[in-house]
Amino acid sequence: MDIFIEQVIKRKRNAKSIAIIVLVLSLLILIPVFCFMLAFIITPYFMYIGLFIFMIGIYLAWYFITGQRVEYEYSVTSGTLDVSKIISKRKRKRVTKIEISDIDLFCKMSDKRITEKNYQKQFMAASDPNDKENTYCVVYHSPAYGRTILTFTPNEKIREGMKPYLKKEIMLEMFYNRGPRNGSY
Repeated sequence: MDIFIEQVIKRKRNAKSIAIIVLVLSLLILIPVFCFMLAFIITPYFMYIGLFIFMIGIYLAWYFITGQRVEYEYSVTSGTLDVSKIISKRKRKRVTKIEISDIDLFCKMSDKRITEKNYQKQFMAASDPNDKENTYCVVYHSPAYGRTILTFTPNEKIREGMKPYLKKEIMLEMFYNRGPRNGSY
């Protein structure tokens, strides 16, 4: 039986994206103003340069500010979890692709087992990484990176779509509230 379940979530703005927006808008104003001031001191041609920089700056500011709108798409297709990053609805990049049967641990981000281990690669595809109750982590072995962790915010449909493909121990723990047998993974 083939299934296809898809979810798109928006990433909440963090301090880094707000700082980028403030910096871009500040540069959009300050560089042309500086050129206009140089026009009175050195030569009037700096006024044209300032106007030219301002015109190009409007486009660059729009590009960088809209580039801060990020969405993540999770899709479950017949035993595969595919996570993609969509930047401002103009660029799509695959974050990772996981065979669900290869998952070693699937739990909430608040679980203590997540912080006990070291990971060679971490993928962050959550709407809000600080929301530990609605954010889940998947630990798996990637051939390219080694021990890898994916942090994401799946809804109930995505989790239910993953259920038939998960290992028995993980499925019992996630969906039937039966704890891990030996406390490790």
